[in-house]
Amino acid sequence: MADERERILKLLEDGRITADQAARLIEALGRQAVEPPVTPVNARVIRRRRLHGVERIPDIVAEAVASAIEKELRPGARRQEFAGVGRVVIKSVSGDVEVGDSGEDKVVVESSEAAARVQEEGGEVMVKAVSGDLKVLVPSGCRLELASVTGDVLVADLSGHVMLRAVSGDVTLLRVGGRIEVNTASGDVVIESAGGAAGAVRTVSGDVELGLEPGADVLVHARSGEFGSVGLALKMPHEVLEKSEAQVKVKLGAGSRLLEVSTRSGSIEIGEAEER
Repeated sequence: MADERERILKLLEDGRITADQAARLIEALGRQAVEPPVTPVNARVIRRRRLHGVERIPDIVAEAVASAIEKELRPGARRQEFAGVGRVVIKSVSGDVEVGDSGEDKVVVESSEAAARVQEEGGEVMVKAVSGDLKVLVPSGCRLELASVTGDVLVADLSGHVMLRAVSGDVTLLRVGGRIEVNTASGDVVIESAGGAAGAVRTVSGDVELGLEPGADVLVHARSGEFGSVGLALKMPHEVLEKSEAQVKVKLGAGSRLLEVSTRSGSIEIGEAEER
């Protein structure tokens, strides 16, 4: 059973399973041990043996995580560049993440303040950060997938496919075109110069501020939950297709792109883009 436990811990160190999954696997291994039949005499001994194994699981997992961080995720002066990349995946546990346009056909990862691991394989760059801030520059048209647990996220001057998931922290998108998919649990969402974007922005608990620029060609459908509201303040030419306290459908230009915005318990404000 010791060999199986070592394999589980190696999978954890390699990032192929989570700490919770490792704990469950180790616990399952403990249950496989052959135990004598339960009788009134030995029931207390068996129960104590089981508890002893379960109590050790957090220590085993904690040691493995600490070892992985010490070996591979140590902060340091790091700037890495990769060419010919079509997809960038960023996973951050704690810390702010900033993503921008590299202006050329390469990905630049700056993680000097972060405990992070960066890998490249088959035209894909994977960035995993446990703590600290990250700055990543990607080429225009690159597919970006970003997941953040806690910390603010800024994505600016990109055109392509942006998929963003955040649990806690504010999210800001500036001058982002193409396809966007944003899902957040809590924290405010600000999207400026969104007239070139299509897709969906969804938040559970947080306000959404949507700024549209002159010449935008988009159909915005904004909806809020029972305790939220949707406001519209546009001076530029536009056509209101539907408007109520909890829902607004407004078209700018030909409305060839559809951008859906929704929140369960926050407010949505649709206005004109500010210079940032």
